[in-house]
Amino acid sequence: MAKYYVMAIGGSGALAGESLVQLCAAGFMGNDEIDFIIVDPDQTNENVQRLQQTILNYRKVRSSMNQKHSVLFTPEIKYEPGNFWNPNAGEESNLENGISYVHLNREDNIKYRLLTNLLFSEEKRKEKLDKGYKGNPMIGTIFMKDIEEAEFFKEMAAEENLNLFVFGSLFGGTGASGIPVMGKSLKDMRQERGKGSYIGACITLPYFSIKQPKDTQENEFKKYNVNLLPDSHNFLPAVKFAIPYYINKAKNKENGYDAIYFVGCPDSFEMSQRDFAIGGREQKNKSHYVNLFAASAFLDYAAKRSDNTGAKDTQFFATSVNREGNCLTLNNLPNVLNEDNERKLEVFYVLAIYYLKYFLSTGRNEPSAMTWFYHDKKGLGFKNDFFNTRFIEDFRSYLDKYLIWLGQLQTNSIGLEMFNTKYYNGDADAINLEYYEDELIGRYYLNRPNPKKGFLAAPVRMETINTYMNDAVDHIEKTDYYQKFLDTLHLGSEHFINKHYLKK
Repeated sequence: MAKYYVMAIGGSGALAGESLVQLCAAGFMGNDEIDFIIVDPDQTNENVQRLQQTILNYRKVRSSMNQKHSVLFTPEIKYEPGNFWNPNAGEESNLENGISYVHLNREDNIKYRLLTNLLFSEEKRKEKLDKGYKGNPMIGTIFMKDIEEAEFFKEMAAEENLNLFVFGSLFGGTGASGIPVMGKSLKDMRQERGKGSYIGACITLPYFSIKQPKDTQENEFKKYNVNLLPDSHNFLPAVKFAIPYYINKAKNKENGYDAIYFVGCPDSFEMSQRDFAIGGREQKNKSHYVNLFAASAFLDYAAKRSDNTGAKDTQFFATSVNREGNCLTLNNLPNVLNEDNERKLEVFYVLAIYYLKYFLSTGRNEPSAMTWFYHDKKGLGFKNDFFNTRFIEDFRSYLDKYLIWLGQLQTNSIGLEMFNTKYYNGDADAINLEYYEDELIGRYYLNRPNPKKGFLAAPVRMETINTYMNDAVDHIEKTDYYQKFLDTLHLGSEHFINKHYLKK
């Protein structure tokens, strides 16, 4: 069992972290421990809130299970209250306070004051930064400098063999300022403690653009004295300037990292456009395939940890995408998401729809149809009071999040086409289960080009999926109460996928 720290910095870092949690729920990773750390000056950022809620929901489901034998929700994911760090905490968050501008009046500091005045107007120096650094990493680094004083950093520094992976972007404000500062702090820590740690980062390159604010928004910005505005035209130049920093400091790991992964959107792809948002609850961004690729970088990092700890210089990794038409398919996923793992996403999808659409209603109201669940000898021998347990609601809530996450991956401008999008409302922020009637499965369900021929290619009714559960229950070890329930759902869904769909 290995212990990993995963640090999500900024909005893109939070979205990558969310994808990692979803992969863990679907059966990725082993019986390891993952301790999340979230770094963001905007505590109300919707992306951050979503990651926190997903982790909490994951922990609730997992707490009911026998984790030693679990196929789903296998890693223990921790997130302590002290593991959210706001770089701006303890002071009014503006640039003047960050650089102690008032002390620049002294004669020996006057040149720095003049330089500051040249670079930033008074309005920008006094603007509040509680909604983030708005695409200005040179401002963010000023506030990130105290990261070594954070409680989570002291805890990591005490680890004999530290395994840390950092998510963040290279083109925004928070991630672009936090990743290099974190690297410098880690380099200093290593020099004090020697070797034994393995530290990685996945740095996302531009994968979206921001629409110009509307006139009404500009008036709103003036009302709240907002002068620092991100401009997506600056994203690519910022990246071209920043990448050489990490490469030039790769020798002897001067950048602080053992392994760095770059993921992004190729120039040939149409980038998704996001509405302009200052931050807070308005910054509600859909998950993107780049965020999934970033999460897969952590899986690769964890798999290579034991092989690469002795490398002298920083190692760099990247993955390419060959688009098929206007979408991505399972064939485009990184190598670490191999054939078996691709099916994990599909199996968990079947499980989710079966549970939400069929089990919760039929299981409660038609016991005769649920032999695998109720029968003492041929099934699990459960009673109807199972539906009154807290686990039922916690699991339902998590599966909702999983389906919404998959829907967002698919309905972005360059979507990962795995499922039929008619099952999602609008921008995939909700699931419309009314569509899941008799034509749930078969060619109407998975966007696989090669369902098995004959009757297996036809739509499959819910009752048919139920027969796979009846078969699966005979192969389930009699572990604890909730564990054998989830194992039956998982194995039955897996049998269905293997029976009805060829491998690619």
